[in-house]
Amino acid sequence: MLWSPKKALRFLVLSAVSAATVLAGPPEAENLSKEGWRLYRLGEFNSAVQIFQSLHSPAPTESDAEIEGLYGEASCWNFRRDRRDAARAIQLYDRILSKAPDHPLAAWAALDRVRAKYLGAIDFDHNAEMARAFGDVAKTYEGTPAGEEAFFLSMNQQVPEMDVAKARQLDEEIGEYLRLHPKSLFLSRLLSLQAACCDVLDRQAERLEKMVLALESREYDERNPRADGALSYWQIAYAAEFQAGDFTLAREYYQRLIREYPKDIRVFGARRALERMDVVEAAVRAGQSIPSQWEAP
Repeated sequence: MLWSPKKALRFLVLSAVSAATVLAGPPEAENLSKEGWRLYRLGEFNSAVQIFQSLHSPAPTESDAEIEGLYGEASCWNFRRDRRDAARAIQLYDRILSKAPDHPLAAWAALDRVRAKYLGAIDFDHNAEMARAFGDVAKTYEGTPAGEEAFFLSMNQQVPEMDVAKARQLDEEIGEYLRLHPKSLFLSRLLSLQAACCDVLDRQAERLEKMVLALESREYDERNPRADGALSYWQIAYAAEFQAGDFTLAREYYQRLIREYPKDIRVFGARRALERMDVVEAAVRAGQSIPSQWEAP
């Protein structure tokens, strides 16, 4: 699933603030930069814009302070909720890419330019043109955090409604990418996309393998009250039971769900599933028909 604007904004702020402490240059510029990002985080966009403009207006061409000022102001126009001005943000991103295409913030500017252009589009979750745009950023800035994110977003745009041919193509592209970038920041999400491809290709055993690897490689934000594995456990167990017929794996994850999340709404279903598999296996061993109430949905 594509990142929400709120999550993208948080990721953007963290990366930008980290860059700010390194790139701002002279102490006065660094102090202005910190204040600009502080106001940005508070949603005080008008004041933040003024500070970022003071960084890039008088600064020497292509200085770190100027580039960060342009990037900060563009971020304000791109991600604010009220009076958002995507066209203005794109102009500022273009100035960065024109003035300093090799600057550390250029990759983020290129990525956020695509977001500025398409954020709010009706077909935001399945847009071939946007997928190509993210793909171009991924190729241009391969090896950078922004390039990694762009690759994931490009792949993610193409997964919904994919047919067998597209699923085979994406599975190969993601597999090759992970071979070259085994420690990608988006490892878990890319493995989940591969699992979706395997589902379309009816490679259920491989799908399960990717789902388990995606779960194992996922990073949890302990501050997020929804950061738990209950849903993933359920999805793996359900796919193992009904798509792959792997009752051993299904039992493992139903039991983990019951044990680790005893208050989760899915626990009742997990207990029923364990009972169902016992009945099904007993019927098969006895050469009997599976009772109708336990047949697959």
